[in-house]
Amino acid sequence: MNLLKKVKAFFKEEPIRAKAPPIYRLADEERFAPYVRHPIPMGENFQRLIVRHVDDIKHDYVSGARSMADKALRFLIELVSAAIRDCHNGAELYKVARRSVVTLRNARPAMSSAISSACIRALDECAHRIQIPQDKMVSTERVHFSYYSHLLISTLQEILARRKREFENMGKHFARWLDIEDEEDIKGRQYINILTLSNSSSVKNVIIAILDYFPELHINVTILESRPRFEGADFGYTLINAATEPKHLHIKIAPDAAVASVAKNIDFVFLGADRISHNGDVSNKIGSLAAVICGQSQSPRARVVCCTDTDKIAPPSAPHVDEVHEKEELAGSWNEVTVQKLMDEYTVFGSWFEWVRAYDVDICCSEKGFLQPEKIAQIAAELEEFEQAYARSEAADKKREAEKK
Repeated sequence: MNLLKKVKAFFKEEPIRAKAPPIYRLADEERFAPYVRHPIPMGENFQRLIVRHVDDIKHDYVSGARSMADKALRFLIELVSAAIRDCHNGAELYKVARRSVVTLRNARPAMSSAISSACIRALDECAHRIQIPQDKMVSTERVHFSYYSHLLISTLQEILARRKREFENMGKHFARWLDIEDEEDIKGRQYINILTLSNSSSVKNVIIAILDYFPELHINVTILESRPRFEGADFGYTLINAATEPKHLHIKIAPDAAVASVAKNIDFVFLGADRISHNGDVSNKIGSLAAVICGQSQSPRARVVCCTDTDKIAPPSAPHVDEVHEKEELAGSWNEVTVQKLMDEYTVFGSWFEWVRAYDVDICCSEKGFLQPEKIAQIAAELEEFEQAYARSEAADKKREAEKK
C-alpha cells in the first residue's frame, strides 16, 4: 500500500459524526439575537437590561466558560430584581427567571452548557430551599410576594458566593495530587514545565494553587498566543498579577505555529474547557488539539490535564453548535493590501473551538476533585433530568397561558 492510500485509510478509521453540527456565524443576526426571538413580556427597565446583558455575553471573547457562567448568574440576579415591579406573585417571578436563563444561554451557544448548567442548578436549588406553599406563590398579596422575591434573590447571591469558594478547591485538589500521587516526579525538582493556551480562569486557578502549595518550586509556563484574538498574551498578564510569588512564575508567549517546538521537555499540557460531552470529550479553544498531539509526541511523559468545573458537562441530548467567526477577524493582522485585493477570493478558517477526545486526556480536575469517565457520565445524566424537568415546566406554563387566552 503506497503512502497516499495509507493516509486515506487512516482518516477513514477516524470516528465521523453522523450529522455535522449546525454552524453559528456571528454575523447571522437571526441566530445571534435570541432575545428578539424569545421576548419576555416585562417593563421597559427589564427590556433594556436584558438586551444589554445579552449583548455583553455574545460579544465577550475574553472570558472562559466558567467566568461566563458566573457572569450569567450575576445577570440573572439583576434581571430578577428588575422584574419584581412587573410581577404580581412568586410564580410569575420564577417563570421570568426561567425564561431569562434560556435567553442568556442562547446568547452564546458555544458556551451554553456552562451558562445553562450554572443557572438551572441555581434555580432548582432555590425552588427546593424556598419551601413556600403554592397558594402563597400565586398570592397577589405584596407581603407574600416581597418575602418570596427577597428569598429568591438572597439565595441566588449565596449560590454565587459559594461557587467562588468551591472554584478555589479545583487548584487545591491538583496541588495535593501533585504532592502525593506524583511525588516521584516532583520530589527534588526545582521547576516544572507547563504548556497551555487561551485565557482560562480554571487553568489560572490550578497554576496559582501549585505556586502557593510549593513555595520553593519554579513554574515555567509556555502560553500559545491563541489567534485570532491573542487572548493567550492576556492570560500571561493575568497570571503574573494573580501570583503571590511572581518571581517563581516564568512566562513565555509563543506563536501558535511554534507549538511543536515549544512542546519539548514539558511535564503537563493544561487545557481549559468550554464544554465536556457526556463521554468525556473536551471542547476548547482552537489550537488545543495541536497542543495535545505535539505534547504527547515531543514529551512522551507529559500528561494532559483538563482544568474544568462540572457546569461545563453537557447532557447527552444537548445540541452542539460549531461557532464560526467571520473571516475579517482572522484577517485583522494581515497586510492591508492583501486584505483589500484578495479577501473575497480567500476561504478562511473561522472555527473558534475544537474537540479533544477523552482518551487523550489523562486527568480531568474539577472543583469536586478528579473526574473519572463514569462520574462525568453520571453528572451528564443528572443534568439531562434537570433539562427535562425545565422543559416540562415551560410547557406547562405555555399551556396555562394558552388556556387563559
